[in-house]
Amino acid sequence: MDRIVHENIPSLLNHINLYVDSALETSDVGGFPHLKFLDWCIEELIELDEVEDQQWEVNHVEKGSAVHGAFYSEHDGKLDLYITSYKRAQEEYTIHKSDAEAALKRLYNFAEKHISAKSNTITVEEDIHSGAYDLVEVMRFQKINLIRFFLFTDGKSTIERTEDIEVKGIPTQTYIWDIQRFLRVQSAGAIKDDTDVTIKNFGYPHLSCSSTFQNDDDIETYLCIVPGNFLADIYMNFTTRLIERNVRSFLSFKSKINQGMLKTIQNEPNKFIAYNNGLTATATHIEINESKNKITKIYGLQIVNGGQTTNTIFRAKHANKESVDQVSVALKLCVLSEETIDKIGPDISRFANTQNVIRRTDFSSNNPIYRQIEQISRKLLAPAKQGFQTSSQWFFERTRGQYTDMLSMHKTPAQKKKFQTQYPQKQKLDKEQLCKCWGVWYQDVEKVSHGAVTYHPTFLEDLKGNKSKFDESQPDIAFKKLVAMKIIFDNTRSIILKEKYGTIGMGHVTDYTIALISNLSSMRLSLLDVWNEQEIPPEFVENVHHVAPIVGETLAELCIKNGFQARSVARGNNKVNGKSFWDILKDKKINLPKQFKAAQGENPILPSGPTPTTTPEQEEAIKRAKPISGDTFKAIASWAKETNNLTPIGRKIIFTVGRTKSFGKEISGKQAVSAMRSYDEAVSLGFKDDD
Repeated sequence: MDRIVHENIPSLLNHINLYVDSALETSDVGGFPHLKFLDWCIEELIELDEVEDQQWEVNHVEKGSAVHGAFYSEHDGKLDLYITSYKRAQEEYTIHKSDAEAALKRLYNFAEKHISAKSNTITVEEDIHSGAYDLVEVMRFQKINLIRFFLFTDGKSTIERTEDIEVKGIPTQTYIWDIQRFLRVQSAGAIKDDTDVTIKNFGYPHLSCSSTFQNDDDIETYLCIVPGNFLADIYMNFTTRLIERNVRSFLSFKSKINQGMLKTIQNEPNKFIAYNNGLTATATHIEINESKNKITKIYGLQIVNGGQTTNTIFRAKHANKESVDQVSVALKLCVLSEETIDKIGPDISRFANTQNVIRRTDFSSNNPIYRQIEQISRKLLAPAKQGFQTSSQWFFERTRGQYTDMLSMHKTPAQKKKFQTQYPQKQKLDKEQLCKCWGVWYQDVEKVSHGAVTYHPTFLEDLKGNKSKFDESQPDIAFKKLVAMKIIFDNTRSIILKEKYGTIGMGHVTDYTIALISNLSSMRLSLLDVWNEQEIPPEFVENVHHVAPIVGETLAELCIKNGFQARSVARGNNKVNGKSFWDILKDKKINLPKQFKAAQGENPILPSGPTPTTTPEQEEAIKRAKPISGDTFKAIASWAKETNNLTPIGRKIIFTVGRTKSFGKEISGKQAVSAMRSYDEAVSLGFKDDD
């Protein structure tokens, strides 16, 4: 998704205000302008990889302290706390230094009060349900290695530098994002000085290195020995921005290689450099002495190979409290100009990565289309399946290991369950899966049979070049269609495996069954209908039961009769009378038992929420809920949390209904049914309705 770049502050302010107004108008439960402003800021910083997604909206205010949002990463023990100063300005203005410092002071006070607190003092109903209570629970019990304070403002700040303090012995960092800084990074497209490393700031006068190896005008290469403490501390400071050009996220300590590195740190730290392959990094410039053997500053440092090593050493020191004093790592530092780093940097990453198995599809992780798909997947809610009351999301894994990485950030079983409810494991999809599902639906099935890695360049070219299939100007619709293809594939495969349609090559039977149904129906199945229902329609199920046995029997007959392998047949390598497997299937002139309604171009955005019509049950529930006040529903939610009654989903729905009614808005039929079910259960358990 192309980002709008603004040339001046008034233009950017106008854009922000429009975003906030639109968000407030389209919200079903109202909201606060400063929180919508925070949403905009976080979206910008996620785009810049400055913060991670899965943020908490908190909006808690108490005497002398406040917080508007937060994020906690179990992955590295990092806690981000946010506060805003939003005036809805239309022209540029200066936020007074005293006002900025006062806002940060309230954020500092919140951390000071609640880090490792003996009890949770958040009792106000709204705060319990807005996330403040859960945030304090994290601050009380989770291991926190670093606190980052963020002030977001639509004014211009005059504060050039803030002092990093400690809170309860925990190091902190403070960041002020004012309107000028947002304008600068939008214009530049990135944070240019994001990972400039001054060596002395991390406890060492310099990094020793070899003289330069300059066999190419574009690259200067230096060999260095990096202390483990230095590596752990710069990762503490820059976090994942240090490995943005790496092709993977951290694959967790479940990886045998990462487990081995951790054991070496624990048992034989002095041998780490001998056992480890070392790091490869790029930089845009370095400061070095005349003898070219002492580096004092590195500009734009990026670890392009060795993210696993870096993260393991960081976690060993800052999370596991292991000593890394005797750990050293070999570093190959490649210095490139800013003009060549985007061209040559990916090649260095691609050729350097050898420690874990690297798929060729990993090297496309930073493709703008994949970044766009990832961004949509973190925001777009999937419609609730029939019979369910809550929505979930599809998790696109842009870099291998992201899902496991994010799951590992949630420590308690309850936190993990919440994440998995929001992003069910079966709703995770990656580049290879999208590639395969796309290919079979668009009947490019012979090429797909060569494997996702081989087919991937064709898939990526199709994504970029065919707007009728993937229109970047309508990214939400494009994403919904991709997910629909995955739903079609998963459901078809489940039916074929359950019914054992085909004794040979069931994977190929799945591919060809989908491709054949797509072909025989003239692709008339509405992918957006599949997205809206989150399942394939009954007509598709019936067609699978008809087509799959024919595909399975035909494949088995070709293999057994001619001594072919299923894989070679599927790839079109083995032919009978000059005809491929695909040709033979189409020649059978199969008639589908059920046809689909025409998709009609699939351009309009179809409704993804509750349908306008209501069932008699929903109408009755709406009628019963109408005289009950929003305060009563919210009181039930608070009572249920205090007494541990109702399910967490039930508590959430009934509180949402309470907030909706408090804002004078109508509730849907599905909401009414769920809310009244919880209401009746609460009354039966003794809750008194004061209304």
